Amino acid sequence: MRILICGGSGFIGRHLVHAVLSAGHEAVVRSRHSQPALDFVSATAPAAWLEHLQGVDAVINAVGVLRDSRAGPLEVMHTSAPMALFDACAQAGVRRVVQISALGIDGNP
Repeated sequence: MRILICGGSGFIGRHLVHAVLSAGHEAVVRSRHSQPALDFVSATAPAAWLEHLQGVDAVINAVGVLRDSRAGPLEVMHTSAPMALFDACAQAGVRRVVQISALGIDGNP
């Protein structure tokens, strides 16, 4: 299975990439550090995601930020960009999507 891992260079994403590869699947890593890079802040329309979904069977979205900033606005990183990704998955026929989020952890203001 070919699996797109968004945020694959982050703390959780690195572990996901390892697990996907260990299970014998192909990991397609997209992050601000990958080549090609994906700027999640500007990926707020499905069209921004479609090229990254070519030949992909499943998506794991592990992109996230814990604090609001210009480089990673909470609204975009946790709402607008994932919604665009999910819409793009529907358009591209990708039916397996896993969303991972650290928001809502007890005691996290």
